Amino acid sequence: MTKVQRLIALIVVILLLGFGVVFIIIRTTMKPIKSYWTEVGSWSFNIVGASTIPVTLQYLIIGHNEPPLFKYLLFWNNKYLKVSDGPSIMTHQRSYEVLYNMYIQSTLKNSFKEKNLSLTLKTNLWKKTLPYGGASVKLVSNPVNWLDQLWDYGGTQGAYRSHHRYYLSLKNNSHTSVRILGLVQPGNYTIEKMQYIMPSPINTIMTKLSHGNPFPKGGVLLTPGKSIMIYCIISINSNLYRNIYFDPGISLVKNKIHGIQLVPATTWITYFG
Repeated sequence: MTKVQRLIALIVVILLLGFGVVFIIIRTTMKPIKSYWTEVGSWSFNIVGASTIPVTLQYLIIGHNEPPLFKYLLFWNNKYLKVSDGPSIMTHQRSYEVLYNMYIQSTLKNSFKEKNLSLTLKTNLWKKTLPYGGASVKLVSNPVNWLDQLWDYGGTQGAYRSHHRYYLSLKNNSHTSVRILGLVQPGNYTIEKMQYIMPSPINTIMTKLSHGNPFPKGGVLLTPGKSIMIYCIISINSNLYRNIYFDPGISLVKNKIHGIQLVPATTWITYFG
């Protein structure tokens, strides 16, 4: 072998060693891609309802670098709650993330209080018991329907807040006056700064809340044909929950008969689904 051949052979060996070192460094610095599921619970439910009227609850799960789910079965770990219909799933999928926002039709079987409500989700990939939050539920056996609801606030979603504004607009389309005594709840939310505006404005966007009247202890008499908007501040007395499902009842008196009327729920959601 000539000197030139030896030199070429030495260069080839050096290059191969160099590529080997680079390959080893790349392999040792490459980290495995993490794959996991995240659940978003932390719900607080405060519900006045009826066994004949299902409630629609929500739950969010996010798969990070996980394959999508195509089979699922959900059930409550609570004897007072029952899934009345299979949950519908709204899916948002990216290259690295799949999001399932589950809307669960549930039937309330009894009044109850539960601090550690959970559900079990069985899929084609796994079966997990997931934390949901806390619930206070009161069933009304014979709810009344004395007032018509014009509109309600519905709720918001976004950054976490410790208190929320609640709005409700009602009208008396009957021929008899109805006294509104206030909101009733089975939970321990703080309801404060309760006021009313009569007649009710068209919506909250055009309303200056400073123009309202303090809600009296004896209630407000709503005569036939009149409308009213009730609003207040709702605060939850715990930092354990980030999402709120507030479904109060309205305490009413008509012809000296007391009744509870149900209204649609308002949800305040911390996450964006």
